[in-house]
Amino acid sequence: MKTLAKITLGALIAVAVLTLAAEAHVRLDSPNGGEAYAAGESIMVEWQILAGHQIEGWDLWYSTVSRQGPWTFIATAPSGDTADYAIHQYYWTAPDLESSNVYFRIRQNTTFGTQWADTSAYSFSITGDCCEGTTGDIDGYLANSPDIADLVHLTTFMFSGGPPPFCIYKADIDGSGSAVPDIADLVYLVSYMFSGGPPPALCSVS
Repeated sequence: MKTLAKITLGALIAVAVLTLAAEAHVRLDSPNGGEAYAAGESIMVEWQILAGHQIEGWDLWYSTVSRQGPWTFIATAPSGDTADYAIHQYYWTAPDLESSNVYFRIRQNTTFGTQWADTSAYSFSITGDCCEGTTGDIDGYLANSPDIADLVHLTTFMFSGGPPPFCIYKADIDGSGSAVPDIADLVYLVSYMFSGGPPPALCSVS
C-alpha cells in the first residue's frame, strides 16, 4: 500500500509539474486584467515566448465568461520570431459588446502537435464605444482635429503594415459605413486637408 501511495503521489506531482511547464512556454503580458477598453478601439495584445518549439502559429481567443472559457476565436497569427524570449504583438479591434468580465487567451501551436497557452490573469472590460464627434482622428492624439500625423498613420497602416487606427470607427472618413478604411477614405482626408474638400463625416457606429 505504501508503494502504491508513493507511485500515486509521484504521478500527481509529475502531472502538476508538466502542467506548470506547459503554461510556462508562453506568457501573455497584455491584456492581463484590469484594463478598460471601448468597442472599436485597437487593443495591442502582447505576449512573450518563454520556450519555443518549432512554432507554426498562434491562436487567439476571448471570453466573456471565465478564464476557462468558452472561447470566441479571433484569428491565427503567423509564427514570427520563434526565438526564446521573443516578444510578439497583435492588434485586436475590441468587439461591439458590454462586459466587465473579458479574458484573452493566446496559444502556441507547434509542428509536432503540442500546444501551450496562457490566459489573462484577471478580467478586463469593454464598455461603450470609441466613436464620438467627427472622424479623421486616426492616431487618437488630438480628437476631431485631423492633421499630418493622422494622415501618416492611416497611410502607414494601409500600405506598410503599421498599427491600425486607435478607433476603427474614426477611420470611416467619408462616412460610407465601411468597417475597414480604404482608398476612398484616404483620398477624402487628403482632399479635406490640402484642397478645401468637405470635412470628415460624423463618427457613426454601423
